[in-house]
Amino acid sequence: MSPSTYSACVRFFKTTELVDLLVPNLRSHDLVQLLQVNHQFHDATLPFFWRILNVRSGCRPNQLLDSQSALQSLGENAHFVHYLKTRPVFTAFYVASVMTTQRKLIAEAFGVNNLEIPNWLPPMATFQNQDHFPFTPMTSLHRLSCSMKWRDDELNQHEHKRDFDARAHLIHVCWMIMFTPSLTHITLEDLSAPSPLFFRLLIRGLYRLMSLRNLEIRSDELEFSVLSTVRTLFDCLPLSLYSLGLAFNIEDDLLDDESCNFQATPSDQDWEEGPLVKRDGPLTNLVRLKLPVLSTGYRAVAINSILEQCPKLQTFSIPTLSSQYTGQSVGSIIQEHCPSIRWVLIRDAQRYQGICVLDLLEAIPHPQLELLIKDADYVEQQPFRMDTVLQNHIPTWRLVKFAGFCKVSGTTIKAMLAGCPALEELDLRSKVPGDAYVMLDEIVVTDWVCHKLRFLRVAVGLNIEDQVSENAEEVQRREDYFRDLARQIGNLHRLRVLILAAVTVDSFGKPILGEFGFSGIFTLEDTASGRHGHLSFLSELRNLKDVRGNLIRRALNQPKVLERAEVEFIAEHWPMMKKNQGCEFVPRVLKETTIEMTFPVFLEWLDWQRPLMKLTLAAGYLQYVVEGE
Repeated sequence: MSPSTYSACVRFFKTTELVDLLVPNLRSHDLVQLLQVNHQFHDATLPFFWRILNVRSGCRPNQLLDSQSALQSLGENAHFVHYLKTRPVFTAFYVASVMTTQRKLIAEAFGVNNLEIPNWLPPMATFQNQDHFPFTPMTSLHRLSCSMKWRDDELNQHEHKRDFDARAHLIHVCWMIMFTPSLTHITLEDLSAPSPLFFRLLIRGLYRLMSLRNLEIRSDELEFSVLSTVRTLFDCLPLSLYSLGLAFNIEDDLLDDESCNFQATPSDQDWEEGPLVKRDGPLTNLVRLKLPVLSTGYRAVAINSILEQCPKLQTFSIPTLSSQYTGQSVGSIIQEHCPSIRWVLIRDAQRYQGICVLDLLEAIPHPQLELLIKDADYVEQQPFRMDTVLQNHIPTWRLVKFAGFCKVSGTTIKAMLAGCPALEELDLRSKVPGDAYVMLDEIVVTDWVCHKLRFLRVAVGLNIEDQVSENAEEVQRREDYFRDLARQIGNLHRLRVLILAAVTVDSFGKPILGEFGFSGIFTLEDTASGRHGHLSFLSELRNLKDVRGNLIRRALNQPKVLERAEVEFIAEHWPMMKKNQGCEFVPRVLKETTIEMTFPVFLEWLDWQRPLMKLTLAAGYLQYVVEGE
């Protein structure tokens, strides 16, 4: 390296703004290499090497705790850590080491920067290396992601686990939060058996975090006894909060604060900490809210007491409501207190067949909704009411995702494709073929305007008579429809995932899962043989990573097959195909047969061209035969 080049590199790494742009693109291995160049590079890159400390996955916690050199390096550089992903074994070691260091400082009378060790802090387990190196708090820590669940290998390897008290560990984590005022993001997972002391200490710790932006508390085992517990937590959160996600269960919705007093009493260990302090004013920065699951369902008064403090809320995960008549009231509450609502998530609406949720959605002013995710699994008793909701917000939709049972008409699907210019994801998945599909002749009649689409899952229907007809005029009309569909899809240049399901409408008007697939859309035209094909329209889908559905037409007398021309097309025009995001040609047929599958030379060539690509030729029913050279 020439002196001028070396000097330029040194100046680059001394410019914090430039290094901030570079480092996220570097692997840990790259940073290690830079650390070893010279002292100047070492000093410039060391803070970025320690910026993210992940001791949560695999065997990393055990490896770190068993290495004296690694612990010494961590102790010297803890002030560089911005993001800590941790498990109980490391969290317990870290808090115990900080306490040991602070007690040494107190004993040596260096009390200026000491942390106060509170009386309510339970005894800690003793670790082999905790006395060897001084550990100071991570003063630059902004993000904390902490799991509270011990792994089996941790349980077996560390003897101190035998004396581990889960409730005591929660108290230790609360102390850690208290002595880390720089925290902006906190995620606590796998909590279990929280004591009232933990609850009060957590509230006090969170209240003091004046820069806290994101708070997530998740647990499949955690159950608060009453809603007032959550309400107390909510009332004491800092004004800076931007996003709040509470994913656990509540047993009852008692709202009588006098009967559910969570304040400390003189006999409690934390009595000297004083009463819990409510914040002064609403959460004017909160834009995202997910409430915990309430077994009895939320009453309108409970929703109102929370949403009235969220005037800027944009994303709301709608919980289970207490009755089928609550939806309209909650809709009015949202309209009154949260006029900026944009994203709605429906994850737990099994009760009342979703009637209350539809009432709520219909009460939201339109057009303003941008995102609707409906993962609730219930049989809808009022068919196509969702149509009204979807059509009310046609100009603003960005993401619509359904799972389970939900009826959406073809008219609405067509209107969304032709009228939602901001749409980025349309995922209409239903367990019954007739719940959400659009007829082929309807979907192609109007040009689509949703050119920002990155994810498209849609079911397309075709009459059985049109599929089996050999009349030349009918065949040509059918091919014209498929050509127009391929052209519409081909204009979605940002598309990453394409999932097409074929629905056959029988002579009685009943929709069933289609046997015939999409004739020619995934086949290249061959004028010499007279074969129809429209795959060439998809040549500009350079971002396509995943193609699925019953895509290949297997006609009664003339099956369409994947041949060399199609394989070469995939290799040339779809460069983003990779493992587990592959191209799945899945013919869905109704009659199961077992056919021995042979793989021709051109598929071996494709495997050589795209070694990481996953190509599924059949799934579920082995009905598709690959015909090679």
